Amino acid sequence: MSCHATGCSTESTWFRRRIMKRPGYYLQSEWFCSEICLKSGVLQKLEVQKSFREGARQVSLQKTLANVLIASGVITPATLAGRDPNTELSEYLRGKGIVKERDITLALSRIHNIPFISLSGRSIQSNVLNTVPAEIAKTHDFFPLEFLQTENQLVLVTYKPGSVPVMTNLRAILGCQVAIYLGMEWVVRTMIDQYCESSSRKSEEGQRSGATDDLGDVASSIVRRARAIGARSLRVTRFGQFIWTRFFVGEEALNLVL
Repeated sequence: MSCHATGCSTESTWFRRRIMKRPGYYLQSEWFCSEICLKSGVLQKLEVQKSFREGARQVSLQKTLANVLIASGVITPATLAGRDPNTELSEYLRGKGIVKERDITLALSRIHNIPFISLSGRSIQSNVLNTVPAEIAKTHDFFPLEFLQTENQLVLVTYKPGSVPVMTNLRAILGCQVAIYLGMEWVVRTMIDQYCESSSRKSEEGQRSGATDDLGDVASSIVRRARAIGARSLRVTRFGQFIWTRFFVGEEALNLVL
């Protein structure tokens, strides 16, 4: 097994691991022989990773959405005649005034098996502010609504089913369970803005954002952290300005947000 750093030809050997006691590091299953090589690997990951996008499933989703709306009696097959296939179905139907936003949300709830929540009269609890960086909430279209202490559960709301994988990953990062609900788009968007504004007043978000400007410094910080805690495997994920790193020390996983 050779080091994955560009230009490095070091190989993992028994002598290196046992006698020299330099086992190296694993970053997302790729082996790096030293901290210098690990830094180059972390830097490369940070530069190329992009936020989650729905992408390839859009065409099949449009067909499924149409089928559910027809089966529910909200529209008929004739309703779809003349629709530009390049126009998103929900956008077309709402633009024509054929369906209400609630109809679309309920249909998506059935398709993705995500419970619908009515946010009428609901407000964001103060104890969930800053549980999720505002940048991540904005980028992935969801927000924390409340924290149920007895269940150790964070309640998250989105209007976009494609955001669910990111929301699910919060279980490991925050150390709690998450309950995911689907709300109407305009209401969720409004409450995301409220969450971000309220969080920014309560946090030192500006300083944290500035810490990620120099990716070289960030990569160095991640490597120093790995060395300090004795981590030999780590995973780096970037969400806009924020970077989550998971360090694995034996059976334990530790998290760092920059």
